[in-house]
Amino acid sequence: MTWLSISQLVESATKDTNDAFNFLRDGAGKFVFDIFLSLYIGLLFVVLVCSLGNRPQGSKWAYTISMFLFGLCNIITTWCAAFTVYLAVPHDVSGWKNFPQ
Repeated sequence: MTWLSISQLVESATKDTNDAFNFLRDGAGKFVFDIFLSLYIGLLFVVLVCSLGNRPQGSKWAYTISMFLFGLCNIITTWCAAFTVYLAVPHDVSGWKNFPQ
């Protein structure tokens, strides 16, 4: 079994021909991934900076908004993972006959 890199996994869910986000626009997967990757990294910094303060209850809204945005990022990640699995499995009965191979 070979391990795939992150870029290969992202590429499998964002190809122009089989894009997990074709319902938005053709080729939108790369843009959606870039936006949510930037959002995720930004949220990590927001939570880090908020947790450095002496009064975390003062940044309650930042934590609440971050929690919901992290959830949105997780939904997008789960969607891409499910779409990649959908592309990997056989789509007809004859393909399932040789499933272990």
